[in-house]
Amino acid sequence: MNQEAANDVPILPDARQRLLYRFIRAAFAVLAFIPRSWISALGAGASRLWYRFDRRHREVALENLAKAYPERDAAWVEKTARAVFRHFSVMMLEMPHMVKVHGKNARRYLTATGLSNMESAMKSGRGVLLMSAHLGNWELLGHTVSLFTRSPVLIITRTLDNPALNKVVWEWRANLGNIPIPKEKSAGRILDYLARGGVVGILLDQNAAWFEGVFVTFFNRKACTAKGLAKLALATGSPVVPVMSIRQPDGRYRISCGKPIEMIRTGNEADDIEVNTLRFNMAMEEYIREAPDQWLWIHRRWRVLPIPPEARAKIRHPPD
Repeated sequence: MNQEAANDVPILPDARQRLLYRFIRAAFAVLAFIPRSWISALGAGASRLWYRFDRRHREVALENLAKAYPERDAAWVEKTARAVFRHFSVMMLEMPHMVKVHGKNARRYLTATGLSNMESAMKSGRGVLLMSAHLGNWELLGHTVSLFTRSPVLIITRTLDNPALNKVVWEWRANLGNIPIPKEKSAGRILDYLARGGVVGILLDQNAAWFEGVFVTFFNRKACTAKGLAKLALATGSPVVPVMSIRQPDGRYRISCGKPIEMIRTGNEADDIEVNTLRFNMAMEEYIREAPDQWLWIHRRWRVLPIPPEARAKIRHPPD
């Protein structure tokens, strides 16, 4: 574990959570012995039950897919929604295998393309901002990306509601030397790490609160998107490199490193944040359209709506 990460090890609040933590660790250790050749079949069976009984997430996925792909018929939407549940069922069963991944056996689990894009970006001397999404297996991506950067990656995360599970996931993310930190009050550490030429990973595809984001198009609809990545890139000059993982037919994941996204700079900060965040969304959408069954359509990505003009007028400091 990286020494810098060791300072952020989550603390479990009580004996109950410590016991649950040990139980989760033990359960995942047992699951790690399941042959990978069985996982696809087990995941398919589990996904059928999940799709049938989880009405809330099923309806969210169907609605999101129908609106994102208006040209597709209902049969395609339902087929894709079922595939989404199957993909994430398999992914969850794969998670315990992540502890087995290291530099010598990584090729059993993944392939990589576009590494020269990342290498070129790292030569900028201004650090690198890796932009990713909940596509494919982002945990495997976060777990192994330091193998390609050859340096620890500062990973911005959301603290999970359950402390025991949060600690287990944190340990996964730190296992190969990465530095996972919660997004709350992370700005100073991000700036410091970039100034030292470090690599920072950010997942940008989830819904943002209205006061944290800008409303820009994502799959034909306005989506409140966090503006932090654009603000960081504009302030630091750090290149933004899209990095995604997509499952391949052989069960491995293809890690794709795209070319750095060219930033628009007009001198108007609000406009620049908006237009560059839109460019980030466009890049993510392109990857998701390549494998729509592997994105998190069960997330209510568009639930925050733009503030009506009459409401904005009553806000003392309205958002950008």
